Amino acid sequence: MFDSGLPAMNKLLNMKHWAVNGTAVALNGIFKAESANQVTSTVVVPLAQIKTPGSFAHFFHVISLPNDILTLLSCNLGVIKAILDSDLEDQFVTKLKFKLTEMFLNSKERTYKSSECKSMLQYVYTFQNLIQQGIDCVSNFLVSYLKRWNGLDYKQEILNLCEWFVFDSKLNLINDFLKPLHELLLTAEVDDKRLYIEMYGKLYVNLLMESDKIVNKNQRRMFLSACVKCDWMREEHLSRDMFSALSTFLLQQCSMTILYSPAHRDTLLCNTLDVCLKCLTAEDYYNKPLLMMIPKCLVFLPLFSHSLRNVSLVCFILDRYKQYQTSERLYGLYEEEFNLIDGYTEDYINFLWRGTGWSDRSKGEVLTNAPEEDALRGRYSVTQLDRSLHVRSHVAIVTLAHQIMKDLGVTKADLTDEVSTLFFTFSQHLRA
Repeated sequence: MFDSGLPAMNKLLNMKHWAVNGTAVALNGIFKAESANQVTSTVVVPLAQIKTPGSFAHFFHVISLPNDILTLLSCNLGVIKAILDSDLEDQFVTKLKFKLTEMFLNSKERTYKSSECKSMLQYVYTFQNLIQQGIDCVSNFLVSYLKRWNGLDYKQEILNLCEWFVFDSKLNLINDFLKPLHELLLTAEVDDKRLYIEMYGKLYVNLLMESDKIVNKNQRRMFLSACVKCDWMREEHLSRDMFSALSTFLLQQCSMTILYSPAHRDTLLCNTLDVCLKCLTAEDYYNKPLLMMIPKCLVFLPLFSHSLRNVSLVCFILDRYKQYQTSERLYGLYEEEFNLIDGYTEDYINFLWRGTGWSDRSKGEVLTNAPEEDALRGRYSVTQLDRSLHVRSHVAIVTLAHQIMKDLGVTKADLTDEVSTLFFTFSQHLRA
């Protein structure tokens, strides 16, 4: 391999992908270790040879531009595994942080071409996709850049990077991240708004991946392994606020008219419910509560969707919370929060199962029939009520799937004749 003491003038100039010989790096102006004579021709080094910290260290130190480093890393997973040396990681992050700041935050005049800035953001996004993990310094850069971003420059690249935003223990970080995006979304064109919504959906998927790493402590991290990015989920005074902020924000988007497809809305809602479910799993794993209460809109929106899975998820989550009420594990919940869970559950029972109407908690009365439009103002619309009939028709399947109905004393005898018929029909179908 090359001598690590080679002059810093040796640059990694470009990458080449060969169909037969595999990926290789082309190096110009390399000095051989045994000779002082400069090699005038291009020396091709297969990436397979760059597989030890020492060999990578050489190339790392002679590269000045982070996008060249990202290109090198993005071509071979073996290289990533070879640079888990903490010193190299620190140097890489330092270079990356410096270059992002220099290119996007400190330049009063356009020192770099737009194409160079765009390429840099694309490299970072490609690399984070490859390692399936966000990088802290990139997220910190986003928080600063979004405050001055006009929503137009490098639009696709910036939204792509937002998908891998890293949430840490700083409560203000999520607010600084969401606020400018929300303001830009409100004034964006229709097509651009759809890009924002897609970004939020992918953000939730990546958040779920981070939750998986909490549950599976043995899963090896591919990059920056010393960083524990999910410590904030174990901070009881922070976790509920963060998840509540994300859930509420996403569900605001679910109710906006820019979501033309019901399937798209249901997918976003399902991602949000999956986050809640992962939180419960992590809660079990650590035997301590995360103190995350589901926002009311998250509980009731599935009733007006076409997704039986979303209704099923809410029932399962409420069932878990009901189980926790009988244990000492939810020692951090206040009495009113327990009552809130009971209220959600009772509303679900009344709306979906008993057919007797809903409890109107604001007036302390039970409505025996579906309320009139005036009574629903600010809560549900007639259109939403009509859509909920689709969910009602699947009541029997959900009944079979969740013990919660039995725990609350709901039996077959409590159901109307029509629902009883559905119950029998679906039961026969499921047995078959």
